[in-house]
Amino acid sequence: MTALRRSKRERIVKTARLDPYSYGPRPSRLIYHRPHFYSSVKTTESEAVIINNNGSFAAYSRSVTPNVITSLKYEAWKWTGASRPAGFHGPWPPSSATELMNVDIKLENLGTKREQNDFLKKHGDLIKDECLGKYCWQQSNFSSEFYCQREYDGTAICDHTISEWKEGCADWQVRFEVRPVPGFGYGLYSKWKWTKGDILGAYLGEMIPEKPENTDYCHEVKIGPMFGKTKAMVGYVDAEKYGNYARFCNHSCENNAIVTEARVGNERILALRAIKHIAVGEQICIDYGSDYFQGRQCLCGKQGCKYPKAIELAPVTIEAS
Repeated sequence: MTALRRSKRERIVKTARLDPYSYGPRPSRLIYHRPHFYSSVKTTESEAVIINNNGSFAAYSRSVTPNVITSLKYEAWKWTGASRPAGFHGPWPPSSATELMNVDIKLENLGTKREQNDFLKKHGDLIKDECLGKYCWQQSNFSSEFYCQREYDGTAICDHTISEWKEGCADWQVRFEVRPVPGFGYGLYSKWKWTKGDILGAYLGEMIPEKPENTDYCHEVKIGPMFGKTKAMVGYVDAEKYGNYARFCNHSCENNAIVTEARVGNERILALRAIKHIAVGEQICIDYGSDYFQGRQCLCGKQGCKYPKAIELAPVTIEAS
């Protein structure tokens, strides 16, 4: 969440090339992408070796060329049985991922003033994550702490859209490359020098209401508006079969990036964000978390490895009928 921590005067970085409140030029041009990701190895399957819970080695086959998507894949029928988030207005299930990920609410849709006040008393104030601005990779004159002018100027208008924001990183191959990584399938490497806090792009996949059987490429995300007093509902972005370059991030216990929730305009997204300075040629890695290492041993080889031994699987309890 964002807060006003400095004055407007302190936050604006003066630049001779850019006018006040300028988001700069669109960083990349729109290009047509082939149906699959580039790979120097002519295969659609790779063998990444893992160690089973019993200590034996097993080949873990995973697809390395998912269908390329430029926005979240969404099929409304899969959400028919899912619960409606608090404050969500309109038919359910929504017809698009944009409606599902909308973080805003119009109080007048809740009814009378009394009904609106009762709703806010029960659920609390509306909470929004930071807005990532007009373009991904934008070259603005804002402080590096903020991407959207409304984050430090409450009178400014935030009318940004996901479609425009993604134009900034449409030519992703200018700054990233997918390469084979021996023993690990494929990995994402940087062609650009990144600073801690930089947004590297969106994490895209299929938007689904429940965890899939294979959670290797799955990340949880809140759906609908979020309020201070109630727990937000969640869905999942699964990039196993549909995704973009961000899904090729391998695991490291000394990760230099994270997948985190953010916002563009009124739409929530999952973003890939640098948490360290990243050099040209460095592999982009995230921490897969303890759930991934249930019955698996981490092979990152780092001195501070968090999962040197496979985490014991939770016992399954079967109730007698």
